Amino acid sequence: MTTLLPGPVGIWTGALDALEVPAAREQVAALDEQGWDALWFGEAYGREAFTAAQLYLGASSRLAVATGIAGIYGRDAVAANAAARTLEAAHPGRFVLGLGVSHAPLVERMRGHAYGQPLAAMREYLDALDAAP
Repeated sequence: MTTLLPGPVGIWTGALDALEVPAAREQVAALDEQGWDALWFGEAYGREAFTAAQLYLGASSRLAVATGIAGIYGRDAVAANAAARTLEAAHPGRFVLGLGVSHAPLVERMRGHAYGQPLAAMREYLDALDAAP
C-alpha cells in the first residue's frame, strides 16, 4: 500500500457502480485523460472495493485510485492486506486504502454481522491488518 497521498485534486463518486463495467472503465479513462489526480469511491451496495479498484486502475495510466471507504466488515484483515499489497504491486504508488466501519444498518441487515463499537472495531481491525502475513 502506498503511504503517499495523491495530488491535491481528486474526485469522489459513487456513480460508477451504476454503470456496466465497460462504461465505468471508459469514465475512469476519461477522468485520467482530464488530469484528475485521484479517484475516490465508496463501498456500500455496488461493487466490491478491491475488485473495483483493480478495474479502475487498469482503465487508467496515472490516476491514483482510493477506497473511500472499504468497509472493515466486508472482509477480514488478512484478505484486505493481501488485496492491497497485490494492487500496490500491480500499480505502484497508485492505490490508496481507505478503511471505515460503515453503518450499523448496512453491516447488520445487509451483511449479517454484529456491528461493534466503531472505534474499538477499527482498532482491532488495524491491529489484525498490522499482524497479517
